Amino acid sequence: MSALRKAQGLYPQVWDVPSVLQKDGVKRRAAGFGKGKLVEETNMSMTDSIADLLTRVRNANKAALPSTTIPYSRFGESVVKVLCDEGYLKGFEVVGEGIRKSIVVAMKYTARKEKAFEGLVKVSKPGRRVYVGCNDIRPVKGGMGVAIISTPKGVMTDATAKKEKVGGEWICSVW
Repeated sequence: MSALRKAQGLYPQVWDVPSVLQKDGVKRRAAGFGKGKLVEETNMSMTDSIADLLTRVRNANKAALPSTTIPYSRFGESVVKVLCDEGYLKGFEVVGEGIRKSIVVAMKYTARKEKAFEGLVKVSKPGRRVYVGCNDIRPVKGGMGVAIISTPKGVMTDATAKKEKVGGEWICSVW
């Protein structure tokens, strides 16, 4: 009976598929290639360099790294200087020249490898800028944290801005 009827649903021939397997001479990268870096260095333009700075510092803190490298900007250097002055970072150094400049930040830990800060949050963002007057500045985490504010007199902490009676853009909070 099968000789009288053609089988339904089967293709009359199978097409030859070219080999997609690795050819000799082509090298593959080893498993785990490129791991070990928290953030890859790229030449992409950045919308928010301060958010990138804070993310790199936060990631280095979580991974308990001794230091991290951040692309240079004068504003970024000011923010890192305030974090160092407040005791959240051990120190920083500007290395390189011209377009290759970067900031190397030394992270701070206790003798038992406890982190110097628990949270680092960006408050003012490109889509929603947050400005505070000198009378509107409130303590962060009940006074246990620090707000970093960009004022006409420079980048400073919330306490310094209140003392000098200036307001500005609320950049981030650290606790």
